[in-house]
Amino acid sequence: MRGSERTLATVLFTDIVGSTDHAAELGDRRWRDLLGRHHAAVRRELRRFGGREVATAGDGFLALFDEPAPAILCASAMRDTVRQVGLEIRCGLHMGSIEQTAGDVGGIGVHIAARVMGQAAPSEVLVSRTVRDAESGSEFGFEDAGVYELKGVPGEWQLFRVTSVPVGTARSLVGRRRNARSTSRRALLGSALAGVLLLMGGLYLLRRAAGPNLTPEEALVVAAPGIAVLPFRVTDPDFEIWREGMVDLLSTNLDGVAGFRTIDSRTVMARWGEAVRRESDADLATSLNVAQSTGAMYAVLGTAVRIGPDVRLAADVYDLESGASIGEAQVEGPADSVLMLVDRLSIDILRAILPEGAEELPPAPRLSSVTTTSLAALKAYLEGEARYRRSDFRGAMAAYERAVEADSLFALAYYRLSEAGSWVVGQPGMYENIDHALRHAARLPAREATLVRANQALHTGSNPYRALDLLREAVQRHPDDPEAWYLMGDTYVHYGPQILAEEDGTRALARAVELAPTFAPFQIHLLEKAFQSDDSVAVAGRMRTYARAAAGDARERASRLAFALVFGDPTGRALARAAMDTLPTEVLTRSSFLLASRPGDREDVLRTARARLDATSLDADFLFWTLRAEGKLEVALEQLGDSLVLDGARAAGYYHLALDGLEIPAERIEAAIALQPADTASWFYAGAHAADRGRWVDHAAAVRALRKAARDGETAGDSVGARIFGGAADALDGYARWRRGDARAALSALEAARRAVVGYGYWNGTIRWWLGLLHLELGRRDEAIRYLESLVNEHPWGTDTFAAYRLGPLYEERGEVAKAIDAYDYVASAWREADLELAPRVDAARLALTRLVGAQD
Repeated sequence: MRGSERTLATVLFTDIVGSTDHAAELGDRRWRDLLGRHHAAVRRELRRFGGREVATAGDGFLALFDEPAPAILCASAMRDTVRQVGLEIRCGLHMGSIEQTAGDVGGIGVHIAARVMGQAAPSEVLVSRTVRDAESGSEFGFEDAGVYELKGVPGEWQLFRVTSVPVGTARSLVGRRRNARSTSRRALLGSALAGVLLLMGGLYLLRRAAGPNLTPEEALVVAAPGIAVLPFRVTDPDFEIWREGMVDLLSTNLDGVAGFRTIDSRTVMARWGEAVRRESDADLATSLNVAQSTGAMYAVLGTAVRIGPDVRLAADVYDLESGASIGEAQVEGPADSVLMLVDRLSIDILRAILPEGAEELPPAPRLSSVTTTSLAALKAYLEGEARYRRSDFRGAMAAYERAVEADSLFALAYYRLSEAGSWVVGQPGMYENIDHALRHAARLPAREATLVRANQALHTGSNPYRALDLLREAVQRHPDDPEAWYLMGDTYVHYGPQILAEEDGTRALARAVELAPTFAPFQIHLLEKAFQSDDSVAVAGRMRTYARAAAGDARERASRLAFALVFGDPTGRALARAAMDTLPTEVLTRSSFLLASRPGDREDVLRTARARLDATSLDADFLFWTLRAEGKLEVALEQLGDSLVLDGARAAGYYHLALDGLEIPAERIEAAIALQPADTASWFYAGAHAADRGRWVDHAAAVRALRKAARDGETAGDSVGARIFGGAADALDGYARWRRGDARAALSALEAARRAVVGYGYWNGTIRWWLGLLHLELGRRDEAIRYLESLVNEHPWGTDTFAAYRLGPLYEERGEVAKAIDAYDYVASAWREADLELAPRVDAARLALTRLVGAQD
């Protein structure tokens, strides 16, 4: 092969047994359906065991593995999994030399594996001697299958059939594959590699961990066949909760069974809301069109009817390609046994969809095992879901709390309680509720279990790398799940700058809204992002769509206030400022989020909020960073004296004001960021301040304190705290090297430390500022730009004007005139009332802006 690379690999071929007969018996449509579920099952196992799909030829797969053990395990798992959809496969494996080019493989090793597969019997995994010998002494069981002449391959070949797989090996290998990226990163960061090698390796791993993101189209390629459960028709007002409730319950129950996926209930309800008037019923054609618009292959239409003291649940199942009914299901029983009825209905629905040739049904779903056995808890949970959809977060929380009071093991309700609480400023208990959900993870549906783990990694574990890995897996398996797409976008919004991700989350957030446009919470970040632009039409459009979906919450009122302040005429702005005195504090706080990149307008809002008795520490912190962004350094310094400013923010604030050029009385800054045992947040800045002044004894004391905190964290089982405190100590060591003149060694140490301190925004931001300046000092313009841009794009603290000021000349050097103009324009606008210390920088920005705009004219 021209331009090929020769390497050693384990090659796996699979083939469906009797595929021609199946196709003839089932017909084209049902055979394509069955083939799609086979492909989905095979691909799930490939992802699980780290196999790389190379090609799919009709009904067979060609895949590569780095080692024989995961290849054997994968083949065995594939064989067992596809049996659940009523098929048998044969598998052949060989370990040998192959040739690889972009998108293709070849060589004698590939030919041998194909011939081995050709000798395999139905449901047999057959391997060559090289595979058997490589696993000699392992716990795999092999049986001599005889000696064969393989067509086109010289000589005779002894083959072996796999008879047993060691218990526990599959789990441990999967765990190693999933942890390979984080293990490699820890090994690299802990090694003694010097200078440039560590930098290059670190940046490679960083970019790999931060992206790229899956596109919706890529995710759909590997998705399993979908089932859309539509809202049930109800005639009794007492049954109204089951109209949307059956969508949630049946979707939860059927998801992942027999190789199917259910379309997320939020996506279904969004498409339904676009086509059908609220709380009304639709004719058959409209219903099927709604189901088809979700990307499903099958639709379930049902009714819930009272029969005396009982309830009758009935459902019709439709093939969406033909529009024909392929089966019906009906169950009847006591109204207080609805979970049992849903389980029985699910089985009947599966009977209608599964091929007639399927030997047996998959294990029966048990809805109560992944939700609750309490009808009161279930009703409260469904009420919470309805309120959550409309951004009624406090009402949703109250309903979810009733659900967990009725059933303290209701993991799904704990998860939703955590999610709703995360939207309420100052709401306690978010982390505890995630912990509750994880503690009872066995009672979570598989899809939600992945999302809970991602949330835990993101929030309580402060590990966005792990969260992104889990979420990429989730959107690949369920490309119609808007919550998975939303959480991916949310991760980038909050942690993207800290991990230097090129993705800002907009694409994932837009996909979530596209799938569920009537689910109000998914629109909030896009509404915030819209305010960062000067496009009043785009902002107004986002406001309208959010207002239609939300239940008149504080954010909807906040968006109107922010819009008037930014885009209103002089009269409208004056009226908006006058109205602030009568608006609730929460509305003002939410307005400040929307105005994060517009310091002038934001200051007015935050000052009004701070004047209220119920003002929060969040308002106090925001106000400081807003004042700093405006260049009002003296006033910002006064704000740090506010008793509601958090300790970490106060220490960071004093340190950065000093870096910004403000002359702060020595006794004041010493008192603010001294090494105080009770204030761990200030230790990092105490060490940095000491290094700036060459007080190395004090610097060493700060490093020791942080390292002790890291050891204490390890002893207590707090791996996150240990990582962050240890990373902060490493950062101070690196900063000291820079101050002592060893810039290259400092660079390596700070790059590693920045990755370790992901999750602690203040420390991470300071390290990124150091790295931006250090790269500038070393003449690394492009890397300096990456770090400074990450500070400009930080949310929700707003734009870092000092980083924007540094970016203007760098963009010019790179020939990016439009970006340079934007940077200078922002600085000149934000600092129009800045302190005199910044006057030279303001003048420089204005002159550069005039020069660049004039050159364009």
